[in-house]
Amino acid sequence: MEIYGFKKGILKKHSSIIDALDIEKNKIISVVGGGGKTSLIFALADEFVKSGKKVIVTTTTKMYEREDMCLFCQKEKIIKSLNENRFAFVGKRAENGKITADFDDIDDILDLCDILLIESDGSHHLPFKVPNEKEPVIYPKTDVVIGVCGLSSLGKEIEYVCHRKEEAVNVLGKNERDIIDERDISFVLSSALGQMKNVNCEYRFFISQMGMSGYENGKNIAFDLYNKGLKGSFGELKE
Repeated sequence: MEIYGFKKGILKKHSSIIDALDIEKNKIISVVGGGGKTSLIFALADEFVKSGKKVIVTTTTKMYEREDMCLFCQKEKIIKSLNENRFAFVGKRAENGKITADFDDIDDILDLCDILLIESDGSHHLPFKVPNEKEPVIYPKTDVVIGVCGLSSLGKEIEYVCHRKEEAVNVLGKNERDIIDERDISFVLSSALGQMKNVNCEYRFFISQMGMSGYENGKNIAFDLYNKGLKGSFGELKE
């Protein structure tokens, strides 16, 4: 894992994603965008658990079931999992082996944990996302929203790397055969037409999928966002 971010104009390498995103004081964290939301959520969950916090992960959209999943109706099982592992993956069954959650479901488990991580957007495993009129689905009590975009979209045509490509074409002023560049990622991470849509709380950006060759791109975009007054980081979550 390699994580970087600008603080007071200086680029710093971080050993902690929580520290890099400056979210240690936030309880309810919603993650939107494309290009590594789920990976970020579970990386954050792991860090919070190791720090002694009790963590619940759920979604207001869809996530795949896990073997250790708890259903919302299984409150005793959720409590047992939190007491034994400091972690619970919670939802109610949807179609195709996935889970979801309503706001009322989340209200019922909120007091059980120290940290609640919510996947609040879908991207069909694509690295670049522009929301449609019904997205994202942000839980109203959210303390901080993290907007994610993947560097693997850089230099590739919108048609192949963007979820909601029709919306992307309209928002970016491009066509489907145009390529994604650094300005597009900066825009989608800083715009109310992108990952800041429906955000009425604190906001952070995370530029993911740095890989072996994306450091300079990530640094350029992160510095541009820093100059826009936004907090966030960039990097690679995979070891």
